[in-house]
Amino acid sequence: MTASEAQNSFGRLIKAARVEPVVIEKRGQDVAVALSVEEYHRLKGLDKKVTSSDAASHGERSEVW
Repeated sequence: MTASEAQNSFGRLIKAARVEPVVIEKRGQDVAVALSVEEYHRLKGLDKKVTSSDAASHGERSEVW
């Protein structure tokens, strides 16, 4: 979806993003991804696990927000 389409059809963008991530492009370049809040939280959870395991494997302490 182009940035202009996203701007002009925001409701459609939200509806589509609830089903699967939607890549938004501007001038032929990918610039953003819209995704459901559930997918966002899932990915944030993976990020925390990776950050914690990376720090532990290097003997570092990690902070989890």
